Amino acid sequence: MTSAVPKELLEALKSIRESFLDDLVKHINDMENLCQHLDDPQNALAAIAGLQSIVHKISGIAGSVGFAEMGDEAGRLDMAFGEVLKGPYDPAAVDTVRGPLEAFLDHLENAFDEKLVVSDLDPLMS
Repeated sequence: MTSAVPKELLEALKSIRESFLDDLVKHINDMENLCQHLDDPQNALAAIAGLQSIVHKISGIAGSVGFAEMGDEAGRLDMAFGEVLKGPYDPAAVDTVRGPLEAFLDHLENAFDEKLVVSDLDPLMS
């Protein structure tokens, strides 16, 4: 038996979710700008640190607003960036995060394009 979720709570979650989706535009743009520096030995680690900061924010909220898969993906990417940042600049280490990063950006763009994709919250919203 499912207990009823108060309407006020559902509305608050919906509002937070919509705000999260709106923020994706800025996150995508910021991440794409940082990606331009991944081949620059002088700036690659700073770019990765910036990327890590963004994916860390996403991983912290995505699951709570119905995007569990996105949150998990962001968490894995956050840890991968952390591994790259443990050492000095190494182009091979940077290359290990390119594929997952590109896939994550595609995931973000798809979520934004669809705006209100089916999520864990949707059954509660009915």
